[in-house]
Parts: sequence; structure tokens; C-alpha cells
Amino acid sequence: MSVLDLRNASRLFYGGVEAQALYRGADLLWTKPTVGGHPLQPYFDSGAILIYLSDENATLDASGNVVALQNIGGAGGAFSATVVGNALPLVNGMLQFSGGTGGYVQLNNAADIRGVDFCWIMQSPWTNGMRLFGKPSPDPQTDIRFDTNASGTNLTLRRVVGGTTTLVSLSPRFPYTTAKGLFRMSMGATAGNFFQNGALARTFGHSYANFPLLDLGKGLDTSSRFNGGIGDVFGVLSDHPQAAAALTAAQIYVAAKHGITLA
Repeated sequence: MSVLDLRNASRLFYGGVEAQALYRGADLLWTKPTVGGHPLQPYFDSGAILIYLSDENATLDASGNVVALQNIGGAGGAFSATVVGNALPLVNGMLQFSGGTGGYVQLNNAADIRGVDFCWIMQSPWTNGMRLFGKPSPDPQTDIRFDTNASGTNLTLRRVVGGTTTLVSLSPRFPYTTAKGLFRMSMGATAGNFFQNGALARTFGHSYANFPLLDLGKGLDTSSRFNGGIGDVFGVLSDHPQAAAALTAAQIYVAAKHGITLA
């Protein structure tokens, strides 16, 4: 049985095999081609990319502000998210966080970034002490914050269990830019790497059994919320057979989308 691919057919001619297939259908099979679809869909389907949140699948209110984000990654609705507090403005594909008591994004369930290449698009002033991501009580409580001075910046990871705080600092400080960038944290069992625009910025060791995150734009408490823009956020399962291909494809895709040059 023949299979017809009509993606490049500008018209169907009467009496042609395409028309016969549509009319008769007995000995010719027409398969309707898949049109559109996300460029990263194969990696969503395979489970290599478990989380993918972006403006592409945002729910907007009547004013055009974001109130929810659908996870189109392989883990589905378990990691979709809603905006807590004031809806977030959307500017050039980036959710705009205002710090203070402004809105933030909360996942339906906390996501452990240990064993994951956790990536995000961000444009930020890197204000000292500002919290980027986090998880409040119950334990473990976590957050990732900026530690910035005239010498540069680093990211500090904080995990609190039973009142005991364990900090990991990505020191020494590294140069930063307030331009839009692609950031990636790859946390293995005892060590991790942090990348800016595809270039390795720092390596670090840790003893965390896990490092779950629930909130975007907020730490483990209400202090020093994030002020700036966050675009696409995605997580690639590091030990997945397609991890390398998925990570490369996703980084190229979001970099092109946001006009970022990768190293």
C-alpha cells in the first residue's frame, strides 16, 4: 500500500493518485502530516526535557498579564505553575518580577534540581541578597540568591533542615552583565557546574541529598524577592539517554528566541 505525503502539494488534480486516495481509499492510504508542533517536542515526548515553562504556554488575564504557565515538558501538569499575588507583566517573552510584595510563580509541586540540567533565561540587576528561586517550609527549605559587590557576583545555595543551614557559594566571584542571558546549573550527586551563555563560569561541591525548588522569583521566605525578567525555564534529566541532544537543542532554541549569543 502506498503512503502519500501531501505536505508539498499545492493542489490536488482530479484523477490523480492523491484524489483517488481521498475518494477511493481502498488501495492507497493518505496520512495527514503533522503540521506545526514545538521544535523540542521529541524531547518532551521522550522525557528528556521534563519541565518547560515559557510565554508560549502562558495564561493571560484581560490586561495581558500572566496568571499561569502550562508545563509542556514531559512531566506535564505536575509542574505547571500559577502566579501567586499580582499577575506578572509579559515583555518580549519575559515575565517581569517587581520584587517587594509583587507576584511570583509557584509550581504545582516542588522540583528537585539535583540530577537535572536546570536552565533559565534571565535579565537582572544582580542586586546583592536578592532571591531568585526557592522553596519555603516544610523542610527542606531552599533558595538560590545573588551575592554581589564591586568585585563581581556569585550565587549562593541555601538548604535548611531542622533549623540547620547549609550554604554553598559559587565563589570566587565572577563578572556579570545586566543583559539578557541563558543560565544553567547542573547539579550532580556531589558536585555541580554553573554556566552563563553556554560558557562554564564556576564549579562547586555540595553534600545536598536533594535541592527542591517550588517558587520562581522568591526564596524560602518573603524577603528580597527577585526584581527583573525571567523567560523560558526548563530542566533536562541529566542521565536520560537523550540528555546531551536535548540540552543542546533547547539551548540553541531559547538563545535564538531571545537573541542571545552562546559561547
